[in-house]
Amino acid sequence: MLADTVYDILDQANVDISLVLEDFGPSIQQWCPIVPEDFLKDRQNHASYEQPPHEETYRPFLLLCLWLMSRRPCDNAEHITRCQLYRALKQSLAIFQSGTNVNISILQASMLLALYETSHGMSNQAFQTMSASVGILQLLQHSATKSANLVWTLEWIKPSLLMLDRVLTLTSPTHLPLALPSYHTTTQCISYNLAPEIPPHPPLGLASATSARKLHIRSTVALATSPALEYISSLVLNPPPQPNHAYDTATSSLTTCIQALVSKPEPHTWLHCDAIALAFCTNILLQEAQMRHLSSTLPVLAGRPHPEYEKVHLALKYARHMAWDMVKVGIQKINGEGESGEEGVGEVGRLPFAGLCCVVRAGVAVLKTREFYADGDGVEEKEVEGFKRVVGMFAGRWGVGQLYLRTSK
Repeated sequence: MLADTVYDILDQANVDISLVLEDFGPSIQQWCPIVPEDFLKDRQNHASYEQPPHEETYRPFLLLCLWLMSRRPCDNAEHITRCQLYRALKQSLAIFQSGTNVNISILQASMLLALYETSHGMSNQAFQTMSASVGILQLLQHSATKSANLVWTLEWIKPSLLMLDRVLTLTSPTHLPLALPSYHTTTQCISYNLAPEIPPHPPLGLASATSARKLHIRSTVALATSPALEYISSLVLNPPPQPNHAYDTATSSLTTCIQALVSKPEPHTWLHCDAIALAFCTNILLQEAQMRHLSSTLPVLAGRPHPEYEKVHLALKYARHMAWDMVKVGIQKINGEGESGEEGVGEVGRLPFAGLCCVVRAGVAVLKTREFYADGDGVEEKEVEGFKRVVGMFAGRWGVGQLYLRTSK
């Protein structure tokens, strides 16, 4: 049986599944819940997996996917794509998808593989897996025999898919299109059902990655970044004429979102920081893309830059300032250099991948746009060196960091 085979594999590989799940919680589950939290808690409370659980036929397969997510990359980048476990899971998923029965576990496995591909810089493969995940989700939504548990699971997993889609596009060096664009029915459904105000904090001791509050924040930011990411992708395919209202719409959407996130007086949790990081990163990438687009298309008028160029130049300046402030906070968080004197977190694998990836991606964009500010950009070389150390640590855990490591030098 599949379950017996899986547990034999884990046993022979000396895998401590409790450590795997403990690692998955803060790095992934916090910003992109894919499996129920009971799934993680049960396995943490029962370190032995000699007797396979009987709740789901596909549960052992999900454990293998989680094990894959926990594996660190080695110095040879090709080993990530040639990993036999990764290939076996991809083939197994294809077999499951070829069957007549589609269930939530197949969607969860597909999302975990898309996450693995995204976090290790396999953007083309991740986009294809993401697209398949969207198709599986739609099949589940149209199922005539949805249980109450499935309905609830789909409600919290849809924002996770939305967030993962946005993070994939941000990490892609070729600015891939969104698998769940703003006009997609699933995206519109999430937007339609979104409450106008952020729900209150859950009662003490009942905090969860799938709480109404966290689902709201996650959905709001993912929706707000959609116009910007779609616009950036459109510049690659078909640069729009000027004046460009799509750029203004994207900027307005991000500005409103950022103001709502940073104006709250309450302390920011790491999930909230993930949301801020996603918004800040999207903003600087939008302004950088528009700046490069205008630099190659707008004429110089009487020795002065075009007014539209000056507007975007100023917007990029503010975006760079916000992004670099975020980078400095990230450096302090990891190295423990804050005013409170607290120790750094050390192991970047214990931090949420999305938030840290957005911090690194935004920092690289700041360095790449220094060319537009020859009179000084406020970035100190000591800070740059600290940032490069963070990028190196990030690349040691997530393969996609190797791309940023090269471009930050």
